[in-house]
Amino acid sequence: MSEVAVMIAAFSGGGGAVATAIVSDFANYDRAVLQWQGDVSVTLSAYENDATFGDDNHIHVDNPGDMDRLQSATGGYLVRLGDGSVGDGLMAEVYTFPSGMTGAAPNVKLVAEAEITSGNCGQELNAQSIQVSPSGGTAALDLTMIMPECDTVGDFLILQNMFEDLTIASR
Repeated sequence: MSEVAVMIAAFSGGGGAVATAIVSDFANYDRAVLQWQGDVSVTLSAYENDATFGDDNHIHVDNPGDMDRLQSATGGYLVRLGDGSVGDGLMAEVYTFPSGMTGAAPNVKLVAEAEITSGNCGQELNAQSIQVSPSGGTAALDLTMIMPECDTVGDFLILQNMFEDLTIASR
């Protein structure tokens, strides 16, 4: 999330590792991250170029795009990090868009959603959004809320104002 990236892995047994890397093309990309802990059914969607739900340009965990889109500056790419099978594991979805390579202002609407499930209904939800522009400017927002009761299982909540759309953020 910065030109000099630091990655830290820590394990419950006390072991871990630290690595650093220089991201030489950092200024070419906008990045949006949604992170949470545990299985709370949170997801990040990017609607590129006026896409609607389910379109090819609706980028999400089940339609993540690919690195070819980034390299050709035709669209973004989303990756989910973490292991959902770990009980209280840390999870994140990272969306990257080549805004510094397109030659025009991006047109991307970013949306965070939470599905109400039998595992999270009535429970506290904690999530954080992080948005990084090519200039290195960073914005973060923490969210804590109680999920609706279990009679609403299957519904989705739009987590308002977690991100700025890339058209707004680039101005």
